[in-house]
Amino acid sequence: MHMVKNRYTALVIDDEFFDREPVKLILERLGYEVIQAEDGVDGVEKFIEYKPGLVILDCNMPKMNGIEALLRMRAYEKDNAEKSCIVAATSMIYSKEDFHAAGVNHFLEKPLLYHDLSKIVK
Repeated sequence: MHMVKNRYTALVIDDEFFDREPVKLILERLGYEVIQAEDGVDGVEKFIEYKPGLVILDCNMPKMNGIEALLRMRAYEKDNAEKSCIVAATSMIYSKEDFHAAGVNHFLEKPLLYHDLSKIVK
């Protein structure tokens, strides 16, 4: 059984290890405990288990894309006010309306850089 996590826990969901790992290191440097998931299905399961205060996810993933995963997370967690979500992608395959409807707070293009991510997270 896991402890209930606080708002300083972040969940990074990306199917590419080499995209997840730098984000993990940046967030740890900013004081977060980081949980990782390698696809949308795994991400939703870890979201329910760990209750992170911050979610950073990729748009394009196998099994379940980022928007669908986020919609499932938002449906599970009715109190969305405290949750912050950042979507990362290499290209805009969704419209800003799609992101907004899914509950995205920020959008960043890959690769995520320390300066850009830390500015948003702080």
